[in-house]
Amino acid sequence: MGKANLIQNWIKNDSLTPSENLGDVCKQADPITAAAIYIRAGAHAKVCATFAEMGSFDKIAQYCQQYNYTCDWLQIITLIARSNPEGLAQLLNFVANNGQPLVNAMQVVTILQQFSLFTQAASFLVSVLVQNREEDSDLQTLLFEITLTNIPRVAEELFAKECYTFYDRQKVANLCERAGNFQRALEHYTDLPSIKRCIVNTQSINPDFLVQYFATMDPKWVMECLQELLTNNQQQNVQLVVKVAGTYYDKLGIDTLLALFNKTKATQAIYYFLALVVTTCTDPDIHFRYIEAATKLQDYGEVERMCRESEYLQPERVRDFLMQADLPDRVPLIVLCNRFGFAEDLTKYLYKKNASRELEIYIQKFNPAMAGRVIGALIDIEAPQEYIVKLINSVQHTAPMEELIKETMKRERLRLLQQILEQRQASGSVDPATNNGIVLLAYNMGRNPERALRENQYYDPKFVGEILAKRDAHLACIAYAKGQCDDELIELTNTHQLYKEQARYLVNRQDENLWARVLNPENPHMKLVVDAVISTALPECEDPDKVSMTVKAFITADIPAQLLGLLEKVVMESPQFKENVSLQNLLILTAAQSDTTRVMNYVQRLNHYTWEKIAEKLIDFQLYDETIAVYKKYEQPVLAVKVMLDNKGDLQGAADWAAHCDDPNVWGEVARAQLAAGEVVNSIESFIKSKDTKEYYAVIEAAEKAEEYKALVPYLQLARSNQIGDPIIETELLFAYAKVDMLGELEELVSSPNSARTKEIADRCFDQQLFKAAKILYTAVKDYARLAETLIELKELQAAIDAARKASSTKSWMAVLRACIEIGDFKLAQVAGLQIVI
Repeated sequence: MGKANLIQNWIKNDSLTPSENLGDVCKQADPITAAAIYIRAGAHAKVCATFAEMGSFDKIAQYCQQYNYTCDWLQIITLIARSNPEGLAQLLNFVANNGQPLVNAMQVVTILQQFSLFTQAASFLVSVLVQNREEDSDLQTLLFEITLTNIPRVAEELFAKECYTFYDRQKVANLCERAGNFQRALEHYTDLPSIKRCIVNTQSINPDFLVQYFATMDPKWVMECLQELLTNNQQQNVQLVVKVAGTYYDKLGIDTLLALFNKTKATQAIYYFLALVVTTCTDPDIHFRYIEAATKLQDYGEVERMCRESEYLQPERVRDFLMQADLPDRVPLIVLCNRFGFAEDLTKYLYKKNASRELEIYIQKFNPAMAGRVIGALIDIEAPQEYIVKLINSVQHTAPMEELIKETMKRERLRLLQQILEQRQASGSVDPATNNGIVLLAYNMGRNPERALRENQYYDPKFVGEILAKRDAHLACIAYAKGQCDDELIELTNTHQLYKEQARYLVNRQDENLWARVLNPENPHMKLVVDAVISTALPECEDPDKVSMTVKAFITADIPAQLLGLLEKVVMESPQFKENVSLQNLLILTAAQSDTTRVMNYVQRLNHYTWEKIAEKLIDFQLYDETIAVYKKYEQPVLAVKVMLDNKGDLQGAADWAAHCDDPNVWGEVARAQLAAGEVVNSIESFIKSKDTKEYYAVIEAAEKAEEYKALVPYLQLARSNQIGDPIIETELLFAYAKVDMLGELEELVSSPNSARTKEIADRCFDQQLFKAAKILYTAVKDYARLAETLIELKELQAAIDAARKASSTKSWMAVLRACIEIGDFKLAQVAGLQIVI
């Protein structure tokens, strides 16, 4: 049996007297036995402590209840902290009681601190502070104080979790600062002096944190902090400051930041900051300052890059700066001047600095295209001619000849190129640039330049024209015309009022679009150009196609007044166009549209227009007199009279015309018009003159209606001769004879073969009391009954008795009887009466 069991038996058998000391002796070897001893000895505190060390916290509660004992947890914690600190964890967790500690947590922590048990104290506080409550602010503060002072790793973990917010932030900030945790100190400080004091410890602070730290800070505080950083350790902090400035320059202001950097003499800061900003900034001043900063730091490569790539720099300002700075490396200045066209300024600068070698390299290798401007600048500053000629000779195969010519011509020094040009001309060069110089040299030296301009086929007319335009506009026109440089020639001739030259060019050019542009009514020079075309260009032109194109252009431009003047000039004065049918037609029609007063003159003077079409068009324009003139001229009397009648309504004029030409067809037209107008007699006379009797029915009807039988007789006689055997004509002629008392003619007609309806006319005559005519007609048709009646009317009673006898009609005898009685001739009445009785 072991010693522990032996002691247990002794206690059970009351062989040993339990005491607190005995329990202490047994505790290290057998805590259970020791607990039993403490219970028997009544050492309540030692019992609770032993149970606590064993983790039997339920037994503590049972024991306290059984023995009516209140457990002194602080005493237990003290005992265990002294005797077995490693066994505190479970006890402290039990006492923490999930945030509802069994005793005052502050006292527990005080005890633990006395034994330097900081880890246990922090763990206990974490167990107590399971919720983030304002009433636990002191405990939260104490927790950070313990951890920051003794176990900073735990403090950092607590900060990272962000589970406590009610602690004393100022106190914790001070503790963080003393602990060297400047980053956390900055998170807690709210006053600028403290922030400035901590922020300079950049060696201990994450740079990214610092950049983010300034995000919500007042811009003024940020600027003070940045100044503090640059003042304390500029070399160490410059990159951090630049990063902050580059991140927040929109809020802080670029000018403000640059002012700070200048104040602290932070040249590097300026350079690095602007390097960040310049990539997105469009402010020309920023681009300039960056170039300035790069220059100060002798970063000439970056200066060159900016001069080559920056889209926002101020070229003149940068040029002046670089020239004033007089850098040992002149490439940036050359790049800038070449890019922005400061060739002349660069030339003068380099020449002044005796940098002739660099100047030669510039036009020989860097940019031969600028040779002309460089030569021009050297001429301006009166560089020695030998040097200029030498320079020209060195680039004659690489530099554009056009520019060399232009710049030397501008300064009246083209002869500097004479040797080169003459050598090339002698070799038969067809190069446009060379020939430009040859032509201009001819002008410059007075060697018949007009001939050179016309005969040389290889020069560039536009280039030469532009140069000559400032010296001799006429010669420039020759060049422009040769190259069909429409815009340039028009502008030049307008400017110098060379409208005749412009007019000649337009006629020869034959370009519809160009004509349309010049003849635009909005063109202020249009009228003068048109006058020149009419007065000069067209009279000189002998090409029908060019004239036709000119006319077409005027038509298209819809300027009839000007077109009329043009056509009149061509048709009336140009021998080659005097018989041109199309132009004569167009002239007349244009006048009809724009100036009708000229039409009559044209149709009478001109002899080669298409009269049929012209007449029709003139009628459309209601120019009837002119139309009549056309028809008269071309011996179309009928068409003329039709216009008089149908369009003018001039019946008298038509009659006069008919009398003048005495054409039957004309009389016929007049006759029909007169008939329609109710001029029956005139109409019949006209019909007779026209020998046209086809419309006899209408004539008869009109004449009878107007009772114009006297006029009708000759017409019907004519009609009868034209249409022999026509019953209507012969019938109406009988009646007309009767009406005008032409009884002899009447008797002759009825006695000769005819197809007249004699009986019908006899009745008509009787009805109209034309008894003599009726007598002849009834006699002719042997209608004795009607004859008897007619004779009675004529008072020829004896003849009436004879007719009645032939009629053998009681009715006739009765009529005769009554007539005899009425006049008192009873002897004849007796004869008639006897015939009735018998």
